[in-house]
Amino acid sequence: MDGYKILISEISDLLKKIGFRKSGDAFYYSKENNIGLIEFQKSRSSIATSTSFTINLGVYSSALHIFDNRDLKSKPTMSDCHWRERIGFLLPVLGDMQ
Repeated sequence: MDGYKILISEISDLLKKIGFRKSGDAFYYSKENNIGLIEFQKSRSSIATSTSFTINLGVYSSALHIFDNRDLKSKPTMSDCHWRERIGFLLPVLGDMQ
């Protein structure tokens, strides 16, 4: 198993303990009809010996959903979220993978 898959597996075990559910490389947390989303996104420049990735964070608000006129699938995607950001832009030194 490559390092990226091991990381996802380890993160999955930790997040499941606090109520997240996994779907692919994304993790969902639901509370009061709102959904938090943590998504691991591999870079296209990753190679067999090295995987670059970022972490996308998102919040989907059921209260705001009535204003956006979109049909929601069973789980929101990152683009469905009302707030979203890449983790690299929340760190003291701003930046993210290209």
